[in-house]
Amino acid sequence: MSELADQPPPTLQRIPSGIAGLDRILHGGFLKGGTYLIMGPPGAGKTILANQFCFNHVAAGGSVLYLT
Repeated sequence: MSELADQPPPTLQRIPSGIAGLDRILHGGFLKGGTYLIMGPPGAGKTILANQFCFNHVAAGGSVLYLT
């Protein structure tokens, strides 16, 4: 038990969105392995936001599952 107390807490891995302002708000990006639901009224920019994030992540060598 004392060995666990001596270890530093794990660092949360984040995936940058590629959108500087959003990454600042999210402290570096989305949590790796997280599931996110983007909600808002019609015309709010949900699809543009999701497409931009997916594009930036794939361009950086990542993979994306995009469901609508």
